Amino acid sequence: MKRRFVVFLLSFFVSFFAFGQPQRFVSLAPNVTEILYALGLGSQVVAVTANCDYPIGQLPKLRVGSFLNPIREKILEAEPTLVLATESTPRPLIAGLMASHIPVEILKTPSLEQFPSTLVQWGARWGASAQRTQSLAHSLKETLLQTHNTISGKSFLLVLNSQPLYSVSPRTWTGEIFRWIGYKNIILDEGLAYPLVSREFLFTHKPDIVFWDPMAGQSSGLSVLFGTIKNQKLPKEVTLPADIFVRPGPRVKEALEFLVNISMSNKIYEN
Repeated sequence: MKRRFVVFLLSFFVSFFAFGQPQRFVSLAPNVTEILYALGLGSQVVAVTANCDYPIGQLPKLRVGSFLNPIREKILEAEPTLVLATESTPRPLIAGLMASHIPVEILKTPSLEQFPSTLVQWGARWGASAQRTQSLAHSLKETLLQTHNTISGKSFLLVLNSQPLYSVSPRTWTGEIFRWIGYKNIILDEGLAYPLVSREFLFTHKPDIVFWDPMAGQSSGLSVLFGTIKNQKLPKEVTLPADIFVRPGPRVKEALEFLVNISMSNKIYEN
């Protein structure tokens, strides 16, 4: 195993220091694909997963399987100089790529506050334009400053799935976006990233507002969460845009601005 790891490191650094040679990136996650394109490296992306769908109309045709089950043979077919994975990428796949002397970098999701500086590090490492990287990081920093604690402590529940009911804990990327704005998550336990929430818990911790993921089945309405008791005061509800809240990437700027804008236009936070 140690020998494999040494081979992996050598091939990894040879790839990084091959100055003047364009990279051939394979992205194994939708958020990684979005990061590469935001950094101006889209022309060097040779393959992505079946779940990658942004930026629309610009992605390579070669798909290497799903986000949770990439196919090693498809990745090798792309002849990558660097495979970008996440902590959700299956470890046996990474080991197999290493055995084939394919450089792999596993991206760990930084905190929201650290994300701009992490983008700068990634951009420098992957050969992105310093000017473009700095501009992107600066724009994100400005949005973080402008949106921090702009909501005064209203409680919320984010519904990822309604039956059964799954939500997000504060320790997730999504949970951190809401906390940054100033929301209070009724899910306080950080032990599980995506906890199962009971009806009993909802009745004793009723939120001021319910945010629905677009795939959560909102058509059932709040009654599926709180029942049909007459005269009960139900929370406000808002459907979130697809993907931008759950993918750790540069479109977090849109997620932050969305939360601020709906508070101003719809006055959903008024009592």
